[in-house]
Amino acid sequence: MDLRLLRCLLDGLGGGGSGDEAAGRRAAFLLRVSIRYCALCPGSPGPVSDLRSLIAWAPRRVLHPTLIRRIVSGGQTGADRGGLDAAIALGIPIGGWCPSGRRAEDGVIPAPYAAHLRETADSSWSTRTRLNIRDSDATLICSSSIRLSGGSALTWALAARLMRPRKHLVLLASDFVREVDGARTWLAENRVAVLNVAGPRESKEPGVEVATRDAVMSIIGRSPRG
Repeated sequence: MDLRLLRCLLDGLGGGGSGDEAAGRRAAFLLRVSIRYCALCPGSPGPVSDLRSLIAWAPRRVLHPTLIRRIVSGGQTGADRGGLDAAIALGIPIGGWCPSGRRAEDGVIPAPYAAHLRETADSSWSTRTRLNIRDSDATLICSSSIRLSGGSALTWALAARLMRPRKHLVLLASDFVREVDGARTWLAENRVAVLNVAGPRESKEPGVEVATRDAVMSIIGRSPRG
């Protein structure tokens, strides 16, 4: 189905009733179309791009209400920065702990992130991982791989040890729409206000930074700032 036709159909659903009712009908229709669109074109970059365009155009507040008030991470390349980028794009405050010296695999954490991060007393990766889990309501680990390893596996284990809600979002899941819906439900059920976003660094999973940013934005779905 052509993207322009989908938009015309959504516009047609806007007539009648209050603004919220019209937006609700458009949102419900969009969700049904999105699921069918993904099912018909799995793994195709063209349809995925069109779908993102359609979702960006739709009324995000109605689609994905959220209680998120802050997103934190350790500022590492990859999933950490993807979570922070999503927050910045959506106008959500960012924060978190990072290793002493603002250490990251690409050198020093860039200023736009580092200005909002607190340095730990040492340069250990595990220290900032533990503190970010401790100081947040829940931890979302984003990765392309189904099996967690390295720092991501440590994050999963520490969240369990600290008895904090945790969830693994598989970015390349065959039914990604269900993954996103599951993450949204998980956030609501745990009434998460401060979300810790973690996952592999960019060198381990190239592209995970952008993929995490897009996923978190889809889950939270607040209207972008500006």
